[in-house]
Amino acid sequence: MRNKWMMSRSWQLCVVLAVVMLLAGCARTPEVSFYQLSPRPDAKLVAGSSVYGEGRTIGVGPVQLPEYLERIQLVSRVSANRLEVSATGRWAEPLADGVPRVLIENLVALRGHDRFLSHPWPRSMAIHGQVVVELLQFEGGPQQPATLIARWSVLDGAGRVLLAERRSRFDVAAAPGQEGQVAALSDALGDFAREIAGALGGLSL
Repeated sequence: MRNKWMMSRSWQLCVVLAVVMLLAGCARTPEVSFYQLSPRPDAKLVAGSSVYGEGRTIGVGPVQLPEYLERIQLVSRVSANRLEVSATGRWAEPLADGVPRVLIENLVALRGHDRFLSHPWPRSMAIHGQVVVELLQFEGGPQQPATLIARWSVLDGAGRVLLAERRSRFDVAAAPGQEGQVAALSDALGDFAREIAGALGGLSL
């Protein structure tokens, strides 16, 4: 009888411990937030402009990302040689989709009558030019600005180089927190789009 009582008591203790551990684990589970890049607030579409404008047709892409950014988690730079992957911050869409999307939205606003297509576009679609982008760095960090470093060039419709490869860098001060970092990265993309738009304006495509 005593043995049965002890076994019953031990079972109750195990159940209580399991419940306590489960509750403790739930209490420690961080809340996940999702973020998305956005075009510059001042990049308002001009009257009559759209992705399918009536001017030149310009392809944007491929936009190549460094491998460390090909993940759903936000990545922050702590130092020149150290990165941190967020436990709570997630991208609402892959950066491989978000970066060209925002670039095109900004370019449409800046180059009102040109049309912009995201890579890959239909083979049947003839383009006048193509902007090829390789992002080398695209992240912020605690007490650090959001940084965008890219190599890019412009080709004509036949793939010949119209604008030789350039290297651009933009550093944008960020408000505290992950949302502040994402907003600053969005602003850096806006600055990058403005530089591309200026170069496109001086080219005969």
